[in-house]
Amino acid sequence: MKPQEPSEPGFIAVEWVAAIVLLLIPMVLLGAGISRWPERQQIARAAAGEGARAAVQADTALEAFQLANEVADEVALNYGVTPSDMTVRIENPVWERGEDLTVTITIAMPALDIPGMGSWDPGSWSVSSTQRIEDFRGLG
Repeated sequence: MKPQEPSEPGFIAVEWVAAIVLLLIPMVLLGAGISRWPERQQIARAAAGEGARAAVQADTALEAFQLANEVADEVALNYGVTPSDMTVRIENPVWERGEDLTVTITIAMPALDIPGMGSWDPGSWSVSSTQRIEDFRGLG
């Protein structure tokens, strides 16, 4: 017995093209956009940690803020991110020995652009790192 041929030739081909255009391509573009987010988060983590380590070595709160900014900018440039995409904030109630110093980095996350569906800007992401000002050191 001979197998029957499909009654609608080419019907599967149309569905296949529609699935690729409507599902596969947008999902690949979405995945490519989201895959940059963990990289940006790691950059912010590294900048916060390095900024906090540099800031606790300063003699004054103003010098600590300057050092944290310089180090965070250097980390951003090393990863290929413009320093203007990050902001640095230092939280310290009292600038004395034994106190904790927290550096918070806020980094802009890249927008997702999906052709035919639009663009979505997730905003920013923040991370903090805390270091202790050494107990036995002189402060200016």
